[in-house]
Amino acid sequence: MHSFTPAALAWYARLTAGSVVLVYGVSLFMPSLFLQGRPENLGAGGFQPTNYGIGLVLVGFLGCCVANPAWLANPFLWIGTISQFLGEFRKACILGALPLPGGLSLLVWRRFHQNNPEDYIPLMGYYVWVSSQAILLVAGGVGAALFRMQPPLLRPLQSQTLAPTTNGDHGQC
Repeated sequence: MHSFTPAALAWYARLTAGSVVLVYGVSLFMPSLFLQGRPENLGAGGFQPTNYGIGLVLVGFLGCCVANPAWLANPFLWIGTISQFLGEFRKACILGALPLPGGLSLLVWRRFHQNNPEDYIPLMGYYVWVSSQAILLVAGGVGAALFRMQPPLLRPLQSQTLAPTTNGDHGQC
């Protein structure tokens, strides 16, 4: 069995968290959603607006008011990325798994909750945003697996709270 030093795991945590931030940051400046079809969706001069990721992050929470939970993936992604950076891999994996269905819900939501499903068309920025969630999920899972391969003496002190105690309590709720 191969063990990894705490320094190697810290390097992995920061590298993968940085990858998530980079991909997420790129998605903010890409066209993410195209509105078309209805006269009220037309911009000044009759142009059909394209929404960039940054605008959707800033006002996307309003979509939650119309039963579209896709924006709610962002807080989970932010907290999960911070957890990954801090080396809390299991927490990062769980917080990476939570936003993925929420982020993908836009594809289902636009089919069933709109009069015309072609009014909202996801663009490349949307798929890059979803891929940042998938990167967090995979990076957290791999980090958790690498962390479990370590001998207990090399694990950081923060994880020792789940170690078995002498009174028979194994750190489980």
